[in-house]
Order: sequence, then C-alpha cells, then structure tokens
Amino acid sequence: MQIDEDSLSASSEPYLKFNEFPGNHTQIESTSLTYTLMNDLDSNVSQVLCGFANQLQTCSASDRVIFQNLNPGTYTYMVQALDSDNQVISEISTSWVVASQTNTQDQVQTFNSRDINKLDILFVIDNSYSMKEEQHKLADKLRNFTQKIKNTHWKIGLITTDPRPDQPAGDGKLSLFNDGYRYLSSDVHSLGQAELLLQSEIKSIGIEGSGLEQGIRNTRRAIERSLSGQSPNKNFIRRDAALAVILISDENENRSSSLNNPFELMGYVQRLNSNSPKRFQFHSITGLTDQVSDGCSISEVGTSYQSLSRATAGVSGNICDANYTNMLSNIGEIAKKLTYTLALRCRPLDMNQNGLPDIEIYNNSSRVSNYSLSGSNVVFNSALNPGIYEIRYSCLKEMLP
Repeated sequence: MQIDEDSLSASSEPYLKFNEFPGNHTQIESTSLTYTLMNDLDSNVSQVLCGFANQLQTCSASDRVIFQNLNPGTYTYMVQALDSDNQVISEISTSWVVASQTNTQDQVQTFNSRDINKLDILFVIDNSYSMKEEQHKLADKLRNFTQKIKNTHWKIGLITTDPRPDQPAGDGKLSLFNDGYRYLSSDVHSLGQAELLLQSEIKSIGIEGSGLEQGIRNTRRAIERSLSGQSPNKNFIRRDAALAVILISDENENRSSSLNNPFELMGYVQRLNSNSPKRFQFHSITGLTDQVSDGCSISEVGTSYQSLSRATAGVSGNICDANYTNMLSNIGEIAKKLTYTLALRCRPLDMNQNGLPDIEIYNNSSRVSNYSLSGSNVVFNSALNPGIYEIRYSCLKEMLP
C-alpha cells in the first residue's frame, strides 16, 4: 500500500481537512460533510472553491454542507484552497453512494455459533504532548473494562495515533508489552496479568508523539500489517473474530485522505470476511464540545471519531470526564455483546411495508426470536445455542459492501 508521506509529518503550510465525512444513504435520507482550512496564519490562501466534481464555486474557508434529495448514484465532493496566482495549495475530495429504494436483493447468511466468541481489542492511544493526564485516567480505571470481557476468547493490542513509521508504536505497529509480547491473549495471559500489563503500557507510552493525530488511519494500518503477516503485528487480528477499537484523543483525525475517512475504515473492516461482514465497533473517548469545562480544554472536537462510533454502535465518551469508571464499564459491556452479535450485509428492508425490517433467523431449522436489530447488526439476548444459524433478509443493492 502506498503511504501519503505528506500526512506523516507536521507542516506550516495551509491545508484542508474534512472534520465530518458523508456516508452512503438512500435517496430519501440525507448526509453531510464539514471541512476546515488549517494553518493559514499568513493568509496565503486567496480563495476556497468547493462543490461536486467539475462544478466548483467560491466557498468559505470552513463550512458544513448538507446533502438531501439527491438522485441515486455515486457523488464526489471536492474542496480546493488557491493562492493569489490561482494555484492549488491544498485539495481534498470524498465520495459516497446514494441508493434507490427499488433495487433490492435477497440475502442469506449462515454461521456456526462456536466461531462467534472471539474478540480482538485494539487500544489507540493519543501520545501527543497534551495527553498525559488522560492516559493515566484511562489506565487507572481499566479494570471496569477488562472484567466485562472475562468470558470471551480475547486478544488485546495497543498502538498510538502517531502516523510516523519510524516510531516504536507509530504507523499502526503494535507496542511491546513489558513481558515481551506484542499482544495479550486469553490463551497465554490471565485477565489480571493482561490488566496490569495494559495499564503499565498506557502509562508509559509517552507524550512525544506527532501532533497530527491519525487514529483512524493507524487502525487500518494495524489491521493491514497483521493480515499481511508483517512483524510486529503478525497473527494479532483474526478474520473470524469481532473487532473492538477503543480510541482516546483530545484531537480530531488530522488529515483527509481516504485512509482518514471513518466510513472507508468501516467498509474496509466489514469486507475482511467473505461470508458475512466482520463484526466491528469503534469506541471513542474524545472532546464532545469545544467549550472549556471543569478546567478541561481540548484541542479539537473529535467529530470523525464520534461519527465512526455512531456508525458502528460504539460509545462516544467525553475525555473531560473526571472519572472514566462508568464509561469504560459501558464500553466493556457493549464490546462483550459483539461475541453474540452478527453483522449483516446491510440494514434489512421492510419488504411487507408494516413499518418493521423483515428478517428471519433459524437455528438448526428452528425459528429464533431472542434477538434485537440494531442498524445492520443482529444482537442476540444471550450466548448462542450450539449449531448452525441462518439469517434471511433483503438489501438495497447499492448499500451492499
């Protein structure tokens, strides 16, 4: 994979970035994006252009754009920053799909209940200079998370938001725990051992990381490194395991390539399994508002991280909370439910027009009813009975992975 070197180091030049990306939707729904011009301290940018490809017009330096009533199709939106000679200083673009309401396709998914108890957990820690206090608050309350996952078949790894490949835990490389392992596993470690090792690593990860935090990008890099067999991530990610990511940062994602797009990451992860989408949650502990509260100030609201948490039914926690006990307990409880959750290929359609999504689930040919539907996820009420399960529903073709 080719890495955008411009995204790996700080720059004093002006640049554009998306704070919020548009998501795929149906023609009766809407979506939005937010962009910001950064680092224009010397007013080098004379104008900003934005719009759909080949339809650019003058825009403000920062804006939120809402899209609704769009016809079905694929859309690309572009933003450019120009200097006084009309030369492009910075350019960003993003694409998404608008689906029709009529192009449907029946789906059948099958799975074995014995394969659903595996849970891979990736901590993504902002190690920039302002994060020492928050790292310690997270580490001190970890037990509230770890106790929730004790009955799962877990693995735990840790990376930072630093995108630089020459840093020990940068560019998605797993950090080295004090016992010499790159990841912790229920096959090797007790839960108590894992808790102590993880606490120690979070507290010692440091605050000398890049100020261009890229937690979404680095999450993808961690997965790519593992699945391609690259050291030190080899064998960490299991294709048939659920994946829970827990990120903490007082910034937002700090670049706008496709690697930084939260919905691109979600789609990439879901496509890792061939039979059904990979079960995936992204939990974020970020600034929820740019207002100073209780002596806590953040660098930037974590809009991109929060949008990914919403899209994957994860927790959006407040980094300014004085105590992370309840937040981590909630994250642990929801992450545990991934081990009796199945990701569908889409949000099931209401084919009979009764106001409810149409879905049928069978276990060894017997109809199953002990579940709820959360977006495109089936959440069972408890651990599953042994056997083969079959799920039947319908999708809009354009919304399939």
